[in-house]
Amino acid sequence: MITYIALLRGINVGGHKKIKMADFRLLLKGLGYKEVLTYIQSGNVVFKSKVTDHRKLENEISKAIKKQYDFDVAVIVKTKTELVNILKNNPFNDLDDLAANKVYFVLLKDIPQKRSIEMAS
Repeated sequence: MITYIALLRGINVGGHKKIKMADFRLLLKGLGYKEVLTYIQSGNVVFKSKVTDHRKLENEISKAIKKQYDFDVAVIVKTKTELVNILKNNPFNDLDDLAANKVYFVLLKDIPQKRSIEMAS
């Protein structure tokens, strides 16, 4: 079994897209995931699965939420190793005054289109 972290976009923010974490854990257990743990009301969840395809897990969770709650949610699934590597590969790790508790990173669901990158530059 592989340990995964699923990050859900915009859950329980400002009273919108409400999902009780106890219900969410049951939903994921119903999908066959094991050792399901949620973090506060964020929609972030750790679980184990035999499935090795991240996209399959993302789609499965998104579809289950749509069916149960009737709203769309972007889901990103990563392994613990992938998240640790993101932090280790931080290009600012060598800065002496970098506080470990103030490191942030952003994950994108998909590769942005060239036009979007140009507009953001």
